[in-house]
Amino acid sequence: MIHPSSLSCRALRCVSALAVLSAPLVLRAHDGTFECHGFAAVAASCAGHRIAAFIPEASLTLSYTRHDWTVGGTLMFDQGGIPDFVGFGFAEMRTQPAGNLDYETLWIGHAFSSAARLAVGRLVLPVGQCNVIDPDRRFSLFDDEEEALLLPCAWNQWGVSLSGEYKALRYEAVLAESHERTRIPLAMAARLDVRLSSSARLGASCYADDSLHVACLDADYTRAAWTLRAGVTLTHKDRWAYAHCIEAGYNLLHYSSRPHALTFYVHHGAYTTPQGLAAGGTPALTLKHAAGLMFRPCSQVSLRAEYLHRTAPSSTHQCTLGVTYTF
Repeated sequence: MIHPSSLSCRALRCVSALAVLSAPLVLRAHDGTFECHGFAAVAASCAGHRIAAFIPEASLTLSYTRHDWTVGGTLMFDQGGIPDFVGFGFAEMRTQPAGNLDYETLWIGHAFSSAARLAVGRLVLPVGQCNVIDPDRRFSLFDDEEEALLLPCAWNQWGVSLSGEYKALRYEAVLAESHERTRIPLAMAARLDVRLSSSARLGASCYADDSLHVACLDADYTRAAWTLRAGVTLTHKDRWAYAHCIEAGYNLLHYSSRPHALTFYVHHGAYTTPQGLAAGGTPALTLKHAAGLMFRPCSQVSLRAEYLHRTAPSSTHQCTLGVTYTF
């Protein structure tokens, strides 16, 4: 029989080993730099009498830079498990099964300066918060449900991107293939971020093709122990739909001298359901409220627990426990 103390020691050794090996892999040779980093999450959810364990997301990013040229790509295992427990973008619900392994990005780019960088290949369109926020920076294990039901997360298409930074501004403009087979097979996507101060950022993004129009506005504020985020999404595909969300997190260990974090967060959101839109009826408004804890024993590992409640058209409750690992 194994004594519980020995299990604790083994667990501590495993966590220590992960912390040592978790730094991004960076190799330099022949005037070039090779980088490798990734993210993985494992979770279990309970909704009613149903319990499911799954992988919300796992990704591996590789890149090689030499002089001003960079080649990179990302492999992703996305939304593993039972779809009832995860949020899908509307395009992903039709085209991607649960638990698929695919390349998310594959591109080559050239940096003319910090204000002008050109990239060509399969790119993530910078529309909405779910396509620009690193999954390790989210409070929840999942993309914001409000956005994920109105636009794809992650939204990747073949195209050409021009991006850059100048003082407090950051921009990106993308000419890409349309997300569906339409009369005009090209689409435009753009994003502009303004750094209002060292703590506050405001961003606006949009997408347009022959059948779909999207406009998003988002903002975040981080200062001391507080993190605030808010976003509004407006889409038009046959008819208008919208979503909004706001969340706030407070690090309870902010005054500790150790680099640990125990963040309590609350989330409120609302969206019109895709089912009502597709049927052509009156769009039903769904409200979502969530609260949870995110504990970081080190910068690479986090433990997360969340309680979620949805209202209309039917009331549902969901509890989720998970762990994430970043390297």
